[in-house]
Order: sequence, then structure tokens, then C-alpha cells
Amino acid sequence: MGCTISKVFPSFAEKFLKEAKAGNSPELPQDVLMEIFALLEVPDLVRAGSVCSSWRASYISLCKLGGYRQAQTPCLLYTSESAGENVACLYSLAEKRAYKLTMPDPPIRSRLLRKYIFKKAFLSSDPSMGDYFVALIHYPLAQLSFARAGSDKWTWLPPHTDFMDCLFEDGLLYALNSAGEVHAFDLSAPTVTQKVVLEDVKAYIEENMYFARAPSGDLLQIWRSLATNRDDYYVDQTDGDDSEHGSDHKNWIDDYVDQTDGDVLQFELDKYEDDLEHASEHENWRAGDGLKPESDEDEDEDDLEPEPNTDSLVVNTNMIKVFKVDFSAKMLVDINSLGNSVLFLGYNQTLCLNADVYPQLKPNHIYFTEDDSLYLFRCKKNRRDTGVLDLENDTIEPIVSPELWSNWPVPIWLIPNPRKMISASHN
Repeated sequence: MGCTISKVFPSFAEKFLKEAKAGNSPELPQDVLMEIFALLEVPDLVRAGSVCSSWRASYISLCKLGGYRQAQTPCLLYTSESAGENVACLYSLAEKRAYKLTMPDPPIRSRLLRKYIFKKAFLSSDPSMGDYFVALIHYPLAQLSFARAGSDKWTWLPPHTDFMDCLFEDGLLYALNSAGEVHAFDLSAPTVTQKVVLEDVKAYIEENMYFARAPSGDLLQIWRSLATNRDDYYVDQTDGDDSEHGSDHKNWIDDYVDQTDGDVLQFELDKYEDDLEHASEHENWRAGDGLKPESDEDEDEDDLEPEPNTDSLVVNTNMIKVFKVDFSAKMLVDINSLGNSVLFLGYNQTLCLNADVYPQLKPNHIYFTEDDSLYLFRCKKNRRDTGVLDLENDTIEPIVSPELWSNWPVPIWLIPNPRKMISASHN
């Protein structure tokens, strides 16, 4: 704190530090305190608001007015078995330390349906500012729905499936599917309109895919490849013959149906059968046989297949490719460097930040967490795929060692919002 004040208000520094060492709260005007607090990261901001009543008043006013100027460095939200069922933990990349947050019921580690219902959620703007939209990629089939603030229902956006990522920009919702196709939706229109702004760029699903707007203004598309021992695993389990299993992805989706008795999937499949048939033109396994309700005969056949030992499955990020979207040429341009930019991938909204604004972050690096839904469905207890990729030398290092988080639920990236923190504390 003293260092910050000496840089911003050098004339106050000597008096401030002298009084602070003597145990007295420096009596600075509220507007001066707010100017200082506006330059702090959230942990220091919260500490400053705890010093005395006058500092807390400045802290609350600053957050309510949204006057903080310091860009908040992303943190990793995770859970830990040792912390308890109702405790979430926040790892600060800026401070390289963790904080514990007590959460309201139900216990955050015991919510059973989340992995069967939705994949990712996206906000059009800061909810504390008023009117906003929420878009949701949800199951089955990674479909897309949205809701407006104050609405009591979700609006489905048929008939497309296999969405991987979304972003809001200039009043439109842009959605990326697994073929690299980008759809633009105008959710504010009396009747929602949509158009394809980038056609398919790949014929089949292989990578996890994301997109984000870079600080330079370019729209980036990111492909993340995974390496796994699952192929060796199936060969081992079947004495070298895995022909009956077909795609391992399909087996995992079949298991998804088994675990829910088909109910979670089937109520939407029945309701939207015609649209889903149209949406499966790409003959993608996720829109095909793997999601049909199983007959008794199918169940008997499954009983004859070996039960997979999921404890042996391991998934790791193998490669991450970054492309610039060229809308005029309708193509992707491969780029081998992010320059001073930094990417955050996972179940969070994909972030692309300027390392000049976030000096605690490593430029030309990608911070990632686990988001392979198929792996998560089956392997809740297995080690999560997290790390930091250096694009210059293509090496991956741990976010923190030893890892602090439990394997379930998976860690996600978030940016602390001081305005939201004040609203939550008052509620």
C-alpha cells in the first residue's frame, strides 16, 4: 500500500507511512483515498476497506460507482476436499496465493446434475449494470439457449448443435460450433435473427475449440488437441480387438445415457426430433446413433462388453493452435505468436488479455483448465488437465505446484468484480 501511495501521491507518502507505522489511520480525504484504492488489485482493495470506517466508506463508494481503474488479474476458482463441502477457493495469479470463500447451500462439491445439464454460460455485460443477456451451451448435443435479465424462461435457438464457445459483441451473440462455423444471433430483435458469418472450416470433431477478441481487435479461433491413453486402454481391455467398441467417444456418450436412464436426454430429443434430425446433417456421432434411446436388446449386448476401468484414463493437452479469423476471405490464418497477449481457456468465457495491462501474467502464454466434457462425464476422480503453455517453445508448466485443487468440480478462471462483491455482501 505504501509503495502505491508513494508512486501516485509522493507528497503524501512520508506522512502516510509515518502515521501507519505509529498505528494511526492516515486522515486522507475520501476522494484521495478512492483515487488510491482505484489502483489496487482486489485482495489489496478488500484489505484497505478493512482498515477503519472511513477507509471502508471509501472502498464501498468506489465499488458502487465502478470507479476502480486497476484491471483485475484472473483468478482460479476451485474446491478442495480438505477445505470442506461448502468452501470454494480462489487462487490469485497476482499474489500467487489462495483464499477460502464460504459458499451458501447446497454444498458446492455435492451438486450432482451440473455435468448433465449445461456446459458453459456467457454474459452480454456486467449484471450489476442492469439489462443483460445470458447465453447457455447445454446438453444434449451442445445446443444453444438464452435468457434476458428478468425473464422466467430460456429461449431455445434451434436447430443447430455442437456449439463450443460464444462471445457477445456489438449487440450480437457470436457462436462457434465444432466445425469452426460461426453464427451471429441478434437477440434484441422482436424475432431473433441469425446468419452464418463464417462457413465450416473443418469436417470433423477433433479438438476443443474457442474464440475470443484479441486486444489488437482480431477475432481469434483456438483449437486445443488432447493426447490420451484411451486407445491403448480399449485394446488392453479387449485382448487387442476393439472393433466392437467403435468410437470411444460414442461409448462414453452411451454411458452418459446409461447413467441418466436416458431421461435427461430423451425429454428434449422427443420434443425436438425433427429439428435435431435436420441439425445432424454433418453425420456427427453426437447427433447420431450414440444418443438414441437404448432397447432391452442393446442393454443385453452392453452387458457382454468389458467394463472400462476409468481410473487408468489420462487426458493431457497436446497442442494448441491459434488462428486469426479473416471474414473477408472467409478463412483462418495460422498465427504462431500471441505477442503481448495472454489467453485463458476452460469452462470460463474465453479471455484474451494484454500483458502490458496485467504485468503479473506471462505474454504469449495460454493458461488452461480441463473442459473435455466426455472425459469429465466418466472420470470425475481423475487428474485434471491444467497448466500454462508457452507458445514460443511449446512447453507446458503447472499453474502452481503442488496442485491445490480437487479433481471435481473442475477449476475455472474468473475475474473478480468489485462492484459485484459489494452487492453480494449487502445482500
